[in-house]
Amino acid sequence: MAVAAISGTAFSQTTVDLGVIGRLDANPYFYFDGTRPDYTSGNSVLYTDLECSFGDNVALTFIGHWLNTDADKIPFKDTPNLYRNTFYSVNNWVDFCYFDFYAGNWTFRLGKDVMAVGGFEYDPYDWECTYDMTSLLWQNLSCYQWGGSVTYTTPSEKSNFMFQALSATNFNDFDVEGNICRWRPWQNGFGTYILNYRGEYGPVETSNSYGWMQTCGGKGNAVSGMEMLTLGARVACTESFKIGLEWQNRRDTAVKLNSFKDFFSQSTRAILTMQYVPSDKFELNLRGGYEYIGMGLEQDLWLDVETSPKCWSGGASFYYFPLKDSHDLRLEATVAGSSLLYTSYTKGITATIGILYNHTFHIVK
Repeated sequence: MAVAAISGTAFSQTTVDLGVIGRLDANPYFYFDGTRPDYTSGNSVLYTDLECSFGDNVALTFIGHWLNTDADKIPFKDTPNLYRNTFYSVNNWVDFCYFDFYAGNWTFRLGKDVMAVGGFEYDPYDWECTYDMTSLLWQNLSCYQWGGSVTYTTPSEKSNFMFQALSATNFNDFDVEGNICRWRPWQNGFGTYILNYRGEYGPVETSNSYGWMQTCGGKGNAVSGMEMLTLGARVACTESFKIGLEWQNRRDTAVKLNSFKDFFSQSTRAILTMQYVPSDKFELNLRGGYEYIGMGLEQDLWLDVETSPKCWSGGASFYYFPLKDSHDLRLEATVAGSSLLYTSYTKGITATIGILYNHTFHIVK
């Protein structure tokens, strides 16, 4: 399909960029329950980001995750089967692999993509994130799935409307005998269906979505899933200061609703962020969050807990970019605290010292 769409003229306009991204973290943990301090290498990773364009109408993105240094740590101790047919091993897998087809104001995407969850937490690439500055949802939701999407951008380019249909293979699916089933993409017949709206109007950005993910049933059984509503807004108060707020409600569709209030009683996530960028060299990010995950949904997210968790978290990250006229090199210092640290699901504080290098090679211009 893609080959047929690329004419000889398009080949003459081909560009190929290869990004090589390396990150190295030192990440100690200190727990409040008397447990001995722990240490991980945080989000130390190696990625490649291949971006190809074939004329003005076709593009390919392939992002490979080739190194994960803490495969035995939560949430990586049980890497999902989704990746086994795309160069999978315990330590490496493929995050993105998709074609974009452009036709006027429309974009058609086919391949492996991230769920359009809504809000802004999923906007940065994984290598840009520090685990302890993310939510339980970010740490546990299997957000990379196979499928496609259709996006319409208004002529003013201020609004984007997307419909996305992806697989839903990494949830805690059970067969008729009660055994956990881990399916390949679309093998179980489950799907994730999301409507997403993003807008940018002057200093205000908004990102909202409604989605439904099948998490059990199918194959002749009754179907249920996780329903998700997300609202997010971010305001640039000045050229150097932004403040953002996002809220998300999730519920198990197998639970009967007896009132409108029941829709909001199962699981919720709220995140407040502030960003201060006084110059091209420095960046400060503050984050505070609250999550409650109701029984039934924590299994869908592979959370290793026995009770419905409530989680408060917060932290601050300081970035320094030492290179002249470039953000290829980033030095980081982060301090964060949580009532459910991702390594142990207990209260504690953590620190991260890290270095991130991201350089793009222009293979074909």
